[in-house]
Amino acid sequence: ISDVLESVRAMQASANAGQSPEIPTHIFPDVIEEASQHGKAAAYPRNLFLHSVLCCASHALGQAVRVRVSPDHDTMGLQMFSFGVGGSGTGKSKTLSALLGPVSHSESVTTEGSPEGLVSLMSRFQRGIMLEFTEGKEFFKMLGKYGPNAGQGSDNSLFHKCWSGDKIKRTLQKGTFGVQQPFLTVCAAIQKINLNQMPINDCLDGLLPRMLVYPIGDVPTKEDPLALAEMQKFITRWYEIVARLETVKPSIGLPSISSVIAGTGVAVKPLTLTLDDEAREVWREYAASKKSPQTLSQWPEDHPYRADVVRHAEIAMRTAAILFLLHCACNKSYWEQYDVGNQDHGYISKEWMQKAIDFMEHCWYQKQKLVDGIVESAFAVASSNLMLGREESVPARFAVQAADRRRRVEKAFGDVWTLREYYSVLKLKKDEARKELDMFLREGTVVELPIQDGQKTVRFKFLGEAGD
Repeated sequence: ISDVLESVRAMQASANAGQSPEIPTHIFPDVIEEASQHGKAAAYPRNLFLHSVLCCASHALGQAVRVRVSPDHDTMGLQMFSFGVGGSGTGKSKTLSALLGPVSHSESVTTEGSPEGLVSLMSRFQRGIMLEFTEGKEFFKMLGKYGPNAGQGSDNSLFHKCWSGDKIKRTLQKGTFGVQQPFLTVCAAIQKINLNQMPINDCLDGLLPRMLVYPIGDVPTKEDPLALAEMQKFITRWYEIVARLETVKPSIGLPSISSVIAGTGVAVKPLTLTLDDEAREVWREYAASKKSPQTLSQWPEDHPYRADVVRHAEIAMRTAAILFLLHCACNKSYWEQYDVGNQDHGYISKEWMQKAIDFMEHCWYQKQKLVDGIVESAFAVASSNLMLGREESVPARFAVQAADRRRRVEKAFGDVWTLREYYSVLKLKKDEARKELDMFLREGTVVELPIQDGQKTVRFKFLGEAGD
């Protein structure tokens, strides 16, 4: 009975994870959390505040830090793709400006999202670069630059390679560029309309499954002057914290990265963080739960969310490493006493791993609320092999497709019809018609009616307005 009760409690905790739009207060270091509360009262959206802190730290550390599960595992970088979603006039731009201030002066931070620009910068700044978006329209323009045909999906291989750190070699207008270990952090604050315009390739297995998508958070209608003053005090301290993070292996990423330290004959290595025994056990349980048949069975085969959930453990481990080093950098005495910036090895405790998992679960819950519609529509359109036109969004194409099918079928046969009637009037092959109906059934556009007495064939019906 005790085991059953414990399982139920765990299921309830999992089901309730992240239901509040605000990031839980126990995750970030105390200094950062206190500042986020002042920032919220001063009209800086708290979620965007905390995610911007995470992205800024990720960029400051860059290739100088690697993280791994155990000494037997390969290491990975601390890249983050973070996208806050909020309306106009909610403080997105000023929050990014304040929190990215310590790194924004560097040429390694860019708002130019073309493949040529990104690869060229990564070849110059081998420690890593940051892609920043403060205006929603730039987000859609950036995605439109990928791929030969605008509106027909994007060549998202650049994001794949930057995410995993795979070698990039491309011949561009300015010459041939090679990047051994590309490092890209994306920090964006966009509007929902821009999120809805994401190309279908990036919804299925490109950028979207690697993104942390979250609501930027609420702010009061009237800012608190005292909180605003505290926020400005923190910004001064934040510059110091980021400066400490940038001292971690400062020679990593310079043109002389392969050279040796003068007079020692020892090559400069990144700081490698490893999960300790307790943290490793927590991580393994979390990774196994994400790849379990029970989790994956929630969605059809090849559904984009399957590509999403299997990456959660990886993102959580990267987050744990950033949170741990943020914690160290917030304490100047600790940082100097243990000479953190010059260490070769370190260990991440169970505490920080669990906090990172809680953070990931919160983000996952919020992400589903924001992208469910475009993900389901993208999967439906991909399943029907429909090509998108120039600058056409996935939800718009799906709505047009459904409206056209409904008009033609109901004109010929009325509200209720069979599969045979469906493909005969639309001049489709039976298999293609079956796929379309499966797509409409998944989306809730069509409903399958119970077989009545005397009937031998299943009937279908298009649903009307909400509540029909």
